[in-house]
Amino acid sequence: MKLARSIAVAALLAAPFAEAKLPPPTPEQLAAEQDRRAQEEARLAKEKEQLERAQDRVAERYRKDRGSPQASGSVDRADLPQNTKVAPGAAAPEGGRRQSAEAHSAPAN
Repeated sequence: MKLARSIAVAALLAAPFAEAKLPPPTPEQLAAEQDRRAQEEARLAKEKEQLERAQDRVAERYRKDRGSPQASGSVDRADLPQNTKVAPGAAAPEGGRRQSAEAHSAPAN
């Protein structure tokens, strides 16, 4: 027991002095790493291009099926809820005078 404890203490005390450094990479290793990075970049660029083409196809199919969007881009006032009023120049709609149904609901158990 004392021998194991002595060995453990000695290992802990010697650990900071036993740091090892790896040798610098050889030119062949550097060339292989650069080649691997170039291949990875080419693969990512190809995948990105394929993704963009697929997204363009889906968007074109959506536009074809749904038709063109509204030219005006605005919502008719009749389509807005009665208790929502937007003041001119306001950043967001303000609630109406009626309280919402959630304000009167029973507590969740």
